This record gives sequence, structure tokens and C-alpha cells, in this order.
Amino acid sequence: METYAKCPALRVCGHCPLMEHPYHKQLELQSAYLRTQFAELASCVEPVIGMQQMEGFLHYVEVHFGLDWRGKFASGLISTRQNQFIALRACMLRHPLAERILRSINRLASTHGIDTSFPATKLTLRIRSNQEQVLLCFTLPERIESTFSSFLYALRREHTEIVGIVLSDGECKPSTFWGRSAIEDSLCSLKFSLPPSSDFPSCPSQAEVLYMKVMELAQVQDGDIVIDCCTTHGILTLLSMREGASQSYLLQEFTPYCDEAALNGIEHVERFVGNNEKHLRQLAKRGQRCNTLFLSPSEEGCERSLLDSVLTINPGRIIYLSRQERTLKRDLQYLVQNGFYQVEVIQGVDMHPHSANLQVIASLKHVLSIRPLWRREYPLLGHFLYEAIYIAEGEAPPPLSVLEDPSLSHYIQDFGRDGDYALVAEVQDKVVGAVWVRLFDSQDPGYGYFTSETPELCIAIEEPFRNRGLGRQLIEEMCQVLLHAGYGKVSLSVQKESRAYRLYQSLDFLVAEERGDAYVMVRFLQGERR
Repeated sequence: METYAKCPALRVCGHCPLMEHPYHKQLELQSAYLRTQFAELASCVEPVIGMQQMEGFLHYVEVHFGLDWRGKFASGLISTRQNQFIALRACMLRHPLAERILRSINRLASTHGIDTSFPATKLTLRIRSNQEQVLLCFTLPERIESTFSSFLYALRREHTEIVGIVLSDGECKPSTFWGRSAIEDSLCSLKFSLPPSSDFPSCPSQAEVLYMKVMELAQVQDGDIVIDCCTTHGILTLLSMREGASQSYLLQEFTPYCDEAALNGIEHVERFVGNNEKHLRQLAKRGQRCNTLFLSPSEEGCERSLLDSVLTINPGRIIYLSRQERTLKRDLQYLVQNGFYQVEVIQGVDMHPHSANLQVIASLKHVLSIRPLWRREYPLLGHFLYEAIYIAEGEAPPPLSVLEDPSLSHYIQDFGRDGDYALVAEVQDKVVGAVWVRLFDSQDPGYGYFTSETPELCIAIEEPFRNRGLGRQLIEEMCQVLLHAGYGKVSLSVQKESRAYRLYQSLDFLVAEERGDAYVMVRFLQGERR
């Protein structure tokens, strides 16, 4: 019952466990719960996808050994709530081969006289999904005795499906007692080599449903760049490459058991092992673009620093897989509020009937685009010129008529002449920021005038979209435009008290001149051609 006590559907129906309902009703409750949690955040919350196979679907089984209420040897589980052993004679969810092997263990333990002093505390069984082959791993706190060795040999002789027996003390690296130390398996037509401790999906058939839905939402196309952060065995990396992605970056916290890309003959997969946040920032620093980024953290969700690293990459689409709707909602809100993302779809996939084992997929789309200002939009520059005026804290904003002052109006008057360039930031069809440059001469200089061949930059962003990295993106894009146009420098003016001064410093602008309460700053463009 401890599994059902955590079920999110309890918060929907209020008084009864999920297991008391027929399966179709369970799915309805789970779907209703997701709608209540994500309706305001997501454009679409799809009904939960249920399982077709209701019995014998667990290919990975973990059992503990102990004594039942009669003092007889038994296999079962450890109750996390009561911290005690609970005997479990049979389970309809476990693969039939696992059931047969466990029955043999119970019987052979008695015939070998070790039923009251069985040395193993735990057993994991991993069964190959497309044929009856099984890898066993026994956890033994102490050194193996000869009696237990003869027990293992008897078990192997009785079950020819066993391809390997591994022994572990629960801490050090497991040792192979007999046969293989890993079992080969497949998922979505991909091959994997799995050690006993592998976190490979316990229900391969439903895992295929999950990952195929993920790929449907990811919309990977030919030539895309993909970053796979934290997903099991890099499955989504391999599927993306099979869909036509040209390059994939696989970020894993720990050294993998084997190279799955090489095992499947897939090239152009670059693997990073260690701190995911660090590697994401390294990729961002070298200017790596990303069409799709996959996230699949633990139930605790993502650290804020990791989400910030994701935002530095600015992937076109983020696919977030979660086993905990509370932390998923928290992280989605952060990505929406601090990046420029819209949650398009929430899709639940049931991974274990009659329990709270629900995987939730969230598909987010980057809704910010930076593009040239169209000619018919030139009047917008008046609005953004007013927004660009520095107003000290506590001061009232000036009247709109201030734009008629020649010292300001010459920044936008007759815009479109030689040397004029403008970019705008658009979020869901609304222009929310602009950056533009114009050449001045010494007879009619701007506030940030440097030379007659150096464009002067102006930038403004509407209040709700400030402090989200948009100014940095606009300036970097404009510097690239100017570089390609053949300019070697760009200048600007900034008030000494303005917080924007630090931003410009971080963007490699240098103080060229001090003019009263303002600085003239200049950035020398890489590959200067003038």
C-alpha cells in the first residue's frame, strides 16, 4: 500500500486509493489531475496513455530474502514505511520466468539446507525482452560459502535460461560467479549491453511507447543538433540520430557501462561525463546551437543552476521527462518566466498500472525570434527610443514630446539611409525589444559618437521582458550584422549610474571617453575589416 499512498490521483478523488478503481478509471483520474496542475501553464494537456499489457510486464525484478510469519524462508520486499520484511509468494506483474526462478530458489534453498541461513539479502533479475534469457545478481554481505556455491550451480542447471550469475556486496564492483556479467537487450530497435545494476526500463514494451511519444513531440529533422541531458542510456540521442540529426551531444553524470552509439554503429555522438551544468555552459561558450534539448532529471527535478545553463544554450525545443509532477511544474514555470518558452503539450504515460509510476512529458517551444526590422515597422523606433531614455530612480519619466528634441529625434528621423541597421525581438508575434545603429558625423554627433565610420548603437526592451538575457542576445546579433557589413567598431553611450554599464562591460565594450555623467563605450569587432 505504500506505493498507492503517494499516488497523485488521491488528491483528485480525495478519499480512495487509485487501486480501488478499474484501470480505465485510474487513467481518467490521472488525466484529470494533470489537467488541474498544468491547464494554466500548457496549451494542451493530453489524456494519459495507458498500458496494453497488464500482467507479467516487469523484466527487471528486485526481491529481498527473509523469514515469513511462520519462520520459513521466503522472498519478498522491504516495506519502506515500516522498515520490515514482507513475504511475497507471487506477483502478477513480474515476468513468468522470474516467477519460475523464484519458486526454484525457495525450493533449492530448502534442499541445500540453507533456508534458515540464506546468505544473500537481495536478488535482482534482468530478463531479456525478446527472448527468455536472464541475468542474476545476488547481494551477499559476506564471503560466499561452498554450500551456497553448490546451490547456485543447481539453480543454473535447473534453469538454462540463466546466462550469467553476478555476486555483489552492495558496495564494491560486482564480480562474475558464472557466465556473463551483462545481458544484451533491445529497445526501439536499438541494442544495449546491460549490467545487473543498470537503470534500463523495467517494462520495455511501455518504454517504447514512452520514447516514441517523446520523439513525436521532439520533431527532430534532418541536420538538427541535439543535446541529450540525463536521459537513460542515451536512448534519445540514438533515436535522434536515427531520425536524421547531424550531431548529438550526450551528457551523462557517470561513466557509462559501454558506448551505446558504437554498439549501434551510430556516428557523430560526442559524450561528456561529469557535471552537466559545466558542459552545457562550455557548449554555449563555443557558440553551439541546439535545435532540441532533452531533460530527464530525478524526482527532485533540476537545480536552478542547471536550468540557467539550459537557457544559455537557447534550444529551439526542450523536451522534459519527469516522474514527479510537482518539481516538473516548478521547473517549467522557471523556464517560461526566465527564458522565452511556451509549454505546448503535457503528456502523461502510465508505466505501471495500479501505482503512481507515471512519466510526464512536457514539450516546450522557444517563442523568441530576432529578425530585421521591416520597413513598415520603422515607426516602432519612436516607441523604443522613448523606452531607451535613462530615468534615474525616483524621477518621473519625461513627456513623449521629448522625442521632438533634435538630440534625440536624429536617432530615428528618416531611418533607412546608408549605415542604418535595426533588429527586433519578437515573442509570439509581438515586438518586445529593438536594437538599431546609425552613423553620425562631427557636425551632428550622437551621445555615443566616436568616429564618423563607427555606428552608434541604441537598444531598448519593454519592461516585462527585461533581465532575461534579451539585451545580450540583441547586441550580439547586431555585432554580427555589423561585422558582416564590414564595420570594425560599434559605440554607445551609457549613464555611469545605469545597471546597463555592467552588461556592456561583459559584452567587451570598453570605456573610450568620459562625458559628464556618461561614458562613451566602444566594442572592437572580431575580424575587424575597417
